[in-house]
Amino acid sequence: MARNTIALRVLIASPSDVESERNTLTDAIHRWNAANSVSMGIMLEPIRWETHAHPAAGDSPQGIINRQIVDNADIVIGVFWSRLGTPTPAAASGTVEEIERLRARDKPVLLYFSLADLPQDHDRDQFAALQEYKGTLRKDTLYREFETTEELDRLFFGHLTTVVHEIGSKLKLVPQSTSTRSSNLVMLRPLTVPRMVIRDDSDTWRYVKVDEAGFPAAIAIFRNEPIKDLPLRTIEGLTAQINFYEAGGGEAQRVNYGTWLRDPFNFTSLAVSDTRELIIAVDHPGAPSPLAIENTRHRAVDYEQEGSQAISLVRQIYDVNVRLIGKAVVQGDVFEDFHLNVDLRGETPAMKFGWIK
Repeated sequence: MARNTIALRVLIASPSDVESERNTLTDAIHRWNAANSVSMGIMLEPIRWETHAHPAAGDSPQGIINRQIVDNADIVIGVFWSRLGTPTPAAASGTVEEIERLRARDKPVLLYFSLADLPQDHDRDQFAALQEYKGTLRKDTLYREFETTEELDRLFFGHLTTVVHEIGSKLKLVPQSTSTRSSNLVMLRPLTVPRMVIRDDSDTWRYVKVDEAGFPAAIAIFRNEPIKDLPLRTIEGLTAQINFYEAGGGEAQRVNYGTWLRDPFNFTSLAVSDTRELIIAVDHPGAPSPLAIENTRHRAVDYEQEGSQAISLVRQIYDVNVRLIGKAVVQGDVFEDFHLNVDLRGETPAMKFGWIK
């Protein structure tokens, strides 16, 4: 039976001298999944450059790695022993750049330093650089030290469990059994022609043709995709929370109840094979900045008093997370997260899928 699971990408960042420790961390992540993924609805994916990066050109090696595996990580694990790593144009080492890049985005950072005896042929300059970096962390970072891989495994497993529970709490996930979960929401590709939208007299947003008077909008299109051999039916009460993140930092704006095109309320329903369009941002000529639209209607009795609330956005590129929550008639609750980018720098909002590169 299919189930809805939120996948969190766990980046393992380290220099080249801690291969056994990297394997220990990977094994601990797999063990956590076996024990917790079903009950929590969260699956952890260990991300390592040697397994997830692929050959490419057009940037520095670290810049390519950043695009391919670093920038879309949800948690970063750093482990060190005798080396800090190879310097990059932006940081003292590639490992440091990865850690600090994700720290700037407020991602959880777990750091571990080995106290095992140094190898006889260790690079003194590298070890000195490592100690200097370690010293800079003391003012604002809590890290742990270990002597054996067994100790690292024990420490990390406990810390990982705490961090994932904290993330799950922020996502407001309720642990459920596999039998009550379903996963059949998919996002369609963005259209090459911009969507034009407008509000009618009832303050409900609707789609108009490109040559009509309207506002260009970035819209995500979702589909209730049939899953083979599963008795899925309509998804009811589908709501959307839209979080806008600055490209280099934390959350900038949050829309608690996204606006579904043509629907008067902040929720919609999706029959199997049906599609719905969610407004991500609108470039409104009458406003000084682009807008995110939040629907404030919850009940029919409030229809006349409530409507749309506009939230101003800066003309920049945003990382956007869309969380969909609904109830499948047969299967139970549905949780889905989708990641995309919206570019509001031009006259027409542009959207693509995957975190910003």
